[in-house]
Amino acid sequence: MKTIAVLLSIFSLLTSVHAQNEKSKAEIIVGNDGFPTGKATPEGAACDLVRAFINSDVDLLKKTCLLGYGSGKIGDKYNAFLNKIVAGTEEEKTRSAPHPKTPKAFGKVFAARFLTRNGPGSYGYAVHDFDDVMFVDIGAFLHDESRFLNRTLVVRIKGDWFVHPCPTIDTLLSVGLNEEADSTVDFKVKYTIAGPIGSGWAALESGDYSRAVEDFNEALRLNPESTNIAYRWRGRALAGAGDHKKAIADFSRVILDARVPVEIRANYILYRATSHQKNGDDSTAVSDFEAALKLRPESPAVLNDFAWLLATTPNKKIRDGVRSVTLATQAVKMLGSPSPSILDTLAASYAAKGEFKLAVKTQEKAIALSDTQIKRGELVKRLDLYKKNQPYVDVVD
Repeated sequence: MKTIAVLLSIFSLLTSVHAQNEKSKAEIIVGNDGFPTGKATPEGAACDLVRAFINSDVDLLKKTCLLGYGSGKIGDKYNAFLNKIVAGTEEEKTRSAPHPKTPKAFGKVFAARFLTRNGPGSYGYAVHDFDDVMFVDIGAFLHDESRFLNRTLVVRIKGDWFVHPCPTIDTLLSVGLNEEADSTVDFKVKYTIAGPIGSGWAALESGDYSRAVEDFNEALRLNPESTNIAYRWRGRALAGAGDHKKAIADFSRVILDARVPVEIRANYILYRATSHQKNGDDSTAVSDFEAALKLRPESPAVLNDFAWLLATTPNKKIRDGVRSVTLATQAVKMLGSPSPSILDTLAASYAAKGEFKLAVKTQEKAIALSDTQIKRGELVKRLDLYKKNQPYVDVVD
């Protein structure tokens, strides 16, 4: 089993630094889906707009958008557009099945940014009395399982943030908006998530899995409706803590949730497969890997992890060096650049197939690329086996 040893002193230092960084961040409230909500932050307002479309929630849509903007022709255009999207949302609510091009779930929410040009902010302040003008990029999954990036202009008025759903009707407010570079900073980098769901996330990120499990348990106790995100994150924390039986139960809840996009569902099938493997149930793990591969046939993570199982399982009925080499080779191709972990898997696959010279050559490349002494030690141990014409067998501890 691939394991990473962590020195307690280093872990303690990293945890301390992480905690200090978390305290210096502003706090943000998230909804049951784990993404920002409310008028206190620009990200919250922008997410509520997307959330209104996801849930066909007309009341939320009206509360989130500016109810009036401008005067004359611009004001008329704004009101006409707002009435149009309200009517469209009301119509969507009556459909027996959602339109394939409407949003189904959040994918990623980026931190709000000011526009590069000064014009929109100055214009908004001088003409409309806005305190601030920013924009938020939100990645969403549509009901047809495609991805969509929504760029939303948000304005602050007397401390509250609102969405301007159609900034292009006033070019002075939106100049340069669509020319801005893609956002790269996740909102969780900028903020500390409020409540036990937030402290659980921070603990999960720092590797304090036991604490994370406790916090997610508390989040579920306080808000049973937060199942979608709490079960996702708690499952990962349980797996990190080595409690794979309970992790499998949480992953299964996520996988069976119809609201979860296919791409995310595939990730959690992969997590569950890994937990089955670490629980010593390689047969069930294979079934999950097959399911994940069907949903995401070009995912380097799925290809790599499945190849590792087929190459290193102690179950001779499951071990398949030929297919493992095929999967690992494809993982290398999909990744685009060599990775020590994937080359390690490819070397193990060659060894399982009996091609020990290729296994040695590939493992030496993995060692050369490895950037940690601990990881390099594991790679060298396997290299020594291949030099003796012995495959590596991953035995559950």
